[in-house]
Amino acid sequence: MVDDEVGFAQRVTLDGNVLRAGSRASNSVPILTRLDDPEIRGRRPTGLGCPVHTGKFTQLDGEGIAFQETGADGSGFFYVSGSHGCSRNSGEERPSQFILARIPYDAATDRFGAVVRTWRLSEALHTAAILGPRFGHPLDNTGGDGGLDIEGIAVDRDRLLVGFRAPNIDGRAFILPVPLGPLFATEWAVVPEQPIELPLERQEGIRDLASMADGRVLVLTGPAPDKADVQPRLMAFDPRIGAASLVEIAKLPAPESNGAKYEGVTFLEQGGGAVSVVIVQDGPSNGRPTRYQFSIPHRSP
Repeated sequence: MVDDEVGFAQRVTLDGNVLRAGSRASNSVPILTRLDDPEIRGRRPTGLGCPVHTGKFTQLDGEGIAFQETGADGSGFFYVSGSHGCSRNSGEERPSQFILARIPYDAATDRFGAVVRTWRLSEALHTAAILGPRFGHPLDNTGGDGGLDIEGIAVDRDRLLVGFRAPNIDGRAFILPVPLGPLFATEWAVVPEQPIELPLERQEGIRDLASMADGRVLVLTGPAPDKADVQPRLMAFDPRIGAASLVEIAKLPAPESNGAKYEGVTFLEQGGGAVSVVIVQDGPSNGRPTRYQFSIPHRSP
C-alpha cells in the first residue's frame, strides 16, 4: 500500500476486513530519498504553474500502486506513483509528488529489491494530447476541469495506464497509456499514446485502477471536485479495445462517514461470472477496507 502523506510504501496483510501493517522496519519500502539524488532518472519538471513553489521532498502524495508479474513464481515489479500535480488545497508544487518508483519483488525469497526512481512520467504528461496543457496547473475544486492529478495506475503488458481524478472535460475522464521501458531509461524519449477517454458523468473522476486476471482493468470512480454530488461506481474496461468496452459493474453505497471518499480498489479473484475486490476509503480509520463480490459481464472475445 501507499500513503499520501509519507515517503514510503508498506506491505500489509488483509485479515478479513482489517489491514495489518506490522512494524515499519520490516514491512516498509522507502520511496523518497532526497531532492538532489543523482540516481533519480530524468530531470525534475520545472516551470510549472502551481501557485506556491517549494522544495519539499518529504511527502510522495502516493496515489497509485500497481504490480507487473514477470515470473511464473509471482515475481515482478511494483510501481508506485505520486500525484504529479499541484496540491489540491494549498496549491503547492512539491517536487516529491512528481516521482514514479519501480520496486523489484522476488517471490522465492519474499523480498523487495533496490528501488529505481524517475521523474520521467512528467515528460509523458507534459506532451500528452488534451492533458498536456493542464499539467502542472492548479486543480479546479469546483468544476473538475482544470489541472490534472493522478489517482490510480495499472499495468497492461508493457504499458503503464495512468488514471486521473481530474480533469473531467464535458463528462470525459482520462487514462493515459505510457510505455514502461522509456520511463526508467535515459536514452529513449517518453512518448505517450493517445489518452483513452472514458464516458462518465460530469464531475466524476477516476479514483483508482486495478488489473484483473482476464486482462481488463477495474475503474473506481467518484467525485472529481471534493464536494461534487457524484454516485461512486465500480466499472471495468478492456485496454486492448478502449473506451467502447467500458461497463458498469456496480453503483457503490455512499460512504458512511461524513466527508469520506472511496479511494482505492484491489483485485482479489475472478471466476464464475463474478469478481471479488477490496475497496478502501479516505477518511475512516484504517481505510475501512471492505470486501465485495460483484457479478461482471464476460469479456468480449
